[in-house]
Amino acid sequence: MHPAMADSLKRLLKRLSEDKRCLGIFLSGSYAKQTEDEYSDLDLVVVAERSGYTEFRDSLRRVCEEIMGSIPAWLPEGETPEAVNYAFLFEAEDGIFLYDVYVIKDKDLPNCHPYDAKHILFDRTGVLAGSVKERRPAGFNADDLLRMVTCYWVYMYLNGKYLKRSDVYKLLYIQQTLFQDHIAVLHAFYPDKDWTWWAVNVKYLTKTKREEMLIYFKNTTPKDIASVLKKEMDIFSQDAKKACLKYGLEYPADAEKAVRKHLVEFFSNK
Repeated sequence: MHPAMADSLKRLLKRLSEDKRCLGIFLSGSYAKQTEDEYSDLDLVVVAERSGYTEFRDSLRRVCEEIMGSIPAWLPEGETPEAVNYAFLFEAEDGIFLYDVYVIKDKDLPNCHPYDAKHILFDRTGVLAGSVKERRPAGFNADDLLRMVTCYWVYMYLNGKYLKRSDVYKLLYIQQTLFQDHIAVLHAFYPDKDWTWWAVNVKYLTKTKREEMLIYFKNTTPKDIASVLKKEMDIFSQDAKKACLKYGLEYPADAEKAVRKHLVEFFSNK
């Protein structure tokens, strides 16, 4: 951990541990997974006593500014009555650093808990020690596989009309959607892995497959996108058929056949 980050964390822990509304703090993100490097931001989960939650939450920025000084960016994300995440930047002599602080009411602990006792940084009442659970991947839900495959072919179909309109921005949106759906289908081959954020998920793939998946990102004009659609379809079809076979499902070949026919006819009539 960078010295500036380590120092800020030490002072933040001391300050929050003195606040009776704060029941506990634990690490999440890369530091909890032990995958951090010199560029990693710091992810914390802060558990607040339910009756004082709102006041505690609303005071957090002021507390952080008193400890860390200038905070040029403070971003609340995903706020609900039970929790909120604050992503914020603070400046130090050596640069600018990022925190992600997830503040939750103590009753929400069943849905957000430390996976190892060593990740607990502060535990006023022992509530965190009693909530430690072994990290277990959610697993792959085979019931969703046919929906994912069908989704891919429906979105692939949409390339036709957007190519006809030369609507590059909608074409880029379609490419993004096809990529994410393809990644979701690839989870079928790695059911024991956490599959949450595609930028992490791709690390589970072979080097060849990672390079292959870049096809969705390489083209930014209608002409260039049109030139790779067949290859995209071929790659996806191969992966999706293997996934369906693995889980004993009948591949929706009619959907693929209809979309390929539509696009072939589109190009031949262009």
